[in-house]
Amino acid sequence: MNPLRLVSCRLLPIVAGLCLVASAVESAAAPGSGRGLHRHRRGEETLDEILRDVERAPSRAPETVPSPKGRRLRSARGAGDSAVPHVFRLLGQFRWAVLGSVAAGFLCSFMGTIVLARRMMLLGIALPQAASAGIALVLLLAQWAKHWSLKPGESPFLEETTAVMLAPFGSLGTVLVVLTLLAWAERRTLFHEAQWATVYITGLALVVILLVLNPYGEAHMATMLEGNIITVSRVQFVILAAVAVAVGAFMVLLRKEFLLVSFDPEMAWSLRFNLPAWNAFLYVLLGVTVSTTVMITGPMFAFGYLLLPPFAARPWAKGMRAFYILATVLGVVSSLVGCLVSFELNWPLGPSQVLTAAAVLLLSRLLLLCRHRAAHTQALQEQAPAEAA
Repeated sequence: MNPLRLVSCRLLPIVAGLCLVASAVESAAAPGSGRGLHRHRRGEETLDEILRDVERAPSRAPETVPSPKGRRLRSARGAGDSAVPHVFRLLGQFRWAVLGSVAAGFLCSFMGTIVLARRMMLLGIALPQAASAGIALVLLLAQWAKHWSLKPGESPFLEETTAVMLAPFGSLGTVLVVLTLLAWAERRTLFHEAQWATVYITGLALVVILLVLNPYGEAHMATMLEGNIITVSRVQFVILAAVAVAVGAFMVLLRKEFLLVSFDPEMAWSLRFNLPAWNAFLYVLLGVTVSTTVMITGPMFAFGYLLLPPFAARPWAKGMRAFYILATVLGVVSSLVGCLVSFELNWPLGPSQVLTAAAVLLLSRLLLLCRHRAAHTQALQEQAPAEAA
């Protein structure tokens, strides 16, 4: 059974879902929609304009005073300005960053269930690093091409638009090449963890070397590699939403085939499944997920949400369907709560969301420990009368 045949038969619902998402996003971004949000004639705002809008808000601007320890800034609000309207006003101003992080959290958490179920956690860490190395490589090549064609009086720095345009090719291309090599070597070795660790450490070393070789583009590369969720635009959100809908639709429509190929390959082979093709298709979905999230949100967010929400949901899920649902819900809720924490405490958005997901994981483990202790205590109480008799 070939995956391309099944995909062609089930492609119509996916295309319809993408059209619905695109129309919903366009209607939400229309100039007449979104009460209480700032309206822009082009539907897209830069970071400077957003910050200027925050300063011109109707309520009195908060004065920032340093805390006694000097570690962060606290807002000294007026008596009539509560914390809740302030946070929700920031959510409105940075709406594309919030929506983009929610879409990325949904996408990474959903694909992280397969990564965790197939025990490929190290691959989930290695692929974002490979995507970072691909971004650094393509920016280095573009910088060299600009240097060779540099005219007198022209700036040697690479333009921001050029860097943003070339980054997806480096990220997606490198991830697909790495996954192709891993799929080719999958049936030729038993040490898969060693291969994934090799990809991670090689990608990390390449990023460092490429940063040294590209002094002019180091600022662009640092921004691309670290990711800046707060500056996510409407176009980037539409890309994330489209990828999330497409990948989610493929995973839902082909979930039985993916589970059979992943957990019972002998049965799949007896049913004439093309195992290399199915594994390659699953790797392509994973590669698109990783490359897109790394390009827009950075490797830290992709690392965290590929592993933390599924790891927190696994002990509480009874079956793969519950695992999918619970992991994606935890990913979306963690990203939203991380936005609130970031805006309230004046912390960076990406690290705040990853720390929130880690806190959810810690809470899940503590609740699991309490449940095990309660079950153990109940077992001892039931065993005591039997021993006394």
